[in-house]
Amino acid sequence: MKTGWDWRDRKILVTGGGSGIGLAIAREAAARGAVPLLVDVNPEALAGAESSLRGKGYRAHAFRVDVTDLDALRELRHALKERSLSPDVLVNCAGVTLVAHVTATEHEEWRRIIDVNLMGTVNVVETFLPDLLEKG
Repeated sequence: MKTGWDWRDRKILVTGGGSGIGLAIAREAAARGAVPLLVDVNPEALAGAESSLRGKGYRAHAFRVDVTDLDALRELRHALKERSLSPDVLVNCAGVTLVAHVTATEHEEWRRIIDVNLMGTVNVVETFLPDLLEKG
């Protein structure tokens, strides 16, 4: 598929990049020449995803960060800047789902879903948007 956008060397920060939709997006971006910055809370999935991408000759970097932890995201932002890896694009795929029927779901589980699926996205955008706006 031809697009008018040049993917080469673009740094694509993908939350939930250790598996599922996030990893699929990272693979496609890497195949088009982008540099995926994988962010996930699961260290095993994250290591496997990074290894899989690098095994295909793609450049990829993995970072274990919980998107609900605003301080950890701020530390990641600083670390990426230090390594000249500030993202050009944000892809928010981190998410959790219900594992029980809605009537059997505890309030704490609903809070976790909202924290990861909604506030995680807010946290990532809030953290990295200033850099994206600065880049133009």
